[in-house]
Amino acid sequence: MVKTRKSFIFVGLSILCIGFRFCEGEVERPKFSPVFQVEVQGFFKDVNEEMEGTLFYDSENNRGALRFTYQGETSQSIYRFDENEMLYISGTKCTVSEIDADSPGAFFPFYVDRSGNKTLAKPEEVFYFTNSTLDREEESFFPSYIYTAKLNFPPYDTSNCEITHVFTKPEVQLPDCDGNICRSTLVALTITCMDSDGKAEFDQRYNFFRFKTSIIDTNVFLPPSGIFCNTTNKNKFPGLPSYFSFSYDLIDEQEETGINPGVFAVHKKVWYDSKMNIIRMDEFEDDGSLIASRVFDVKGGVAYTSISSLSSCEMGPVNAEDVSLDEMTRLPKVFFRGEEVLSEAVYVGTRHIHALDYEVWSLMSLDEETYISTVQDFYFTKNNPKSGTSPVLKLSHAEIYTYERNEEVGKFELSVYTYLSINNFMDRLRWEAFDVSACFTSQQKKRFRLKVDGPPTVKDSKTYQDILKNLYTRLIQATNVSVIRLSELACVFDGVKIVEFTGWILEKPEVAGSEAGKKEPDMNTAYNIIVDLAKAGKLSFKLNKDGKEVKYKITAIADIEPKVLVLF
Repeated sequence: MVKTRKSFIFVGLSILCIGFRFCEGEVERPKFSPVFQVEVQGFFKDVNEEMEGTLFYDSENNRGALRFTYQGETSQSIYRFDENEMLYISGTKCTVSEIDADSPGAFFPFYVDRSGNKTLAKPEEVFYFTNSTLDREEESFFPSYIYTAKLNFPPYDTSNCEITHVFTKPEVQLPDCDGNICRSTLVALTITCMDSDGKAEFDQRYNFFRFKTSIIDTNVFLPPSGIFCNTTNKNKFPGLPSYFSFSYDLIDEQEETGINPGVFAVHKKVWYDSKMNIIRMDEFEDDGSLIASRVFDVKGGVAYTSISSLSSCEMGPVNAEDVSLDEMTRLPKVFFRGEEVLSEAVYVGTRHIHALDYEVWSLMSLDEETYISTVQDFYFTKNNPKSGTSPVLKLSHAEIYTYERNEEVGKFELSVYTYLSINNFMDRLRWEAFDVSACFTSQQKKRFRLKVDGPPTVKDSKTYQDILKNLYTRLIQATNVSVIRLSELACVFDGVKIVEFTGWILEKPEVAGSEAGKKEPDMNTAYNIIVDLAKAGKLSFKLNKDGKEVKYKITAIADIEPKVLVLF
């Protein structure tokens, strides 16, 4: 037994000899690094229990963390002294409280200044090493220094305690020593407290492994992904763009029973425009082939469904009051409710993933009928458009976790996980995603072209895009057709400037049993409105280009006969 322990300890020492600074010459008191992490194994002899975990200490950023497993349960405690917050995470539950030395489970000691600010104490106090003195040297198991001290042990309201620290000797040459120079490293700590009869009423031993003088993964100071902690919200949620697209995979357990029930995966791509109140959803097979494409023109009251295998398109009524975008997409309602709900999102911090930094916000919602809780984590990247300008936060992706209560164990368990890769199509043309012209016959759509006289324009520049957006808005307002009926707006470019605008006007949809489109002008009426406005010069517009106001004059409109056009 003794031989086994000796081998165990020596192997442990062979990989941890970097934790403390040591000076040559006399035996100097070991000094702790201001930042470190160490694995811990604890034996509680008085109650015959064990624990294991990792301790993270960062005095430079005034924070600490402890992650450990005890009696089969894993928990995590995060101490943020600058915010005076302790996060205790167990399973899917997170409790946030003020840091209090007298609170149950308090671990890290700290100081409080006159202003009430709290500062993490030195590592010597964390390990009760402040008053310890060198007692002896040992050579039996491995070359070591033994420090001892008498101690009052406040966490357990116990006095008459003795604490023993075991450090390696720095002269021991071990493989991981930097430049063959080892540093004295804490490897064990024992606390024994006696009662009035001289019997041990408190007996604990801690072994330490793999001391490192840095934090390998600073995400340990943040709540894990999918766990919502209602911390102090220091930063306002940046918000979602009015027009964006995302693809996502949704995975949950199949309802079928068996040893390996497997998972059911949904692969979708979604385009959503909150201003136009239009959503498009494409669903794909596992091999990437398209199953169906659906466009919901909520404002216009029409749903368009294209089934890939049938090469067909169907139109049906849709009532704005009955449209549950969250149910259709199986995504949280927060994506479709605007800024009011999103303002409740809590800033998590900077999370490091694959060498990239993300600013993360988290939001939790609870369905009061089903008691299903949903946590949404939003990841933003910082982008600097120009040197010297403030960084702009751009939504990168989101992770969504849905938890259902398992009555057998009385806990919430993850039932669905969704990953969304989000694209901000702020500079893209909105009608590109919502083109439903394939659902109309050649007799149900009318193509037009507008002659334009304007200054030279660089193809695909921001001004180029602004011109199309401006014209699109003017045509919608002038004709009063639903946004989805004005399609494929494009430019004819002669290499120097735009000479024509082209596009389609679709016939108003006829959906049985629906009032959809009844108040809108039909295709020919809308076309004639554009003709009259073009002749009167009322479609012309001005834009600010390079600090100067320039005019784009719409001079005429004409039908386009079927022929090949060069569009850009």
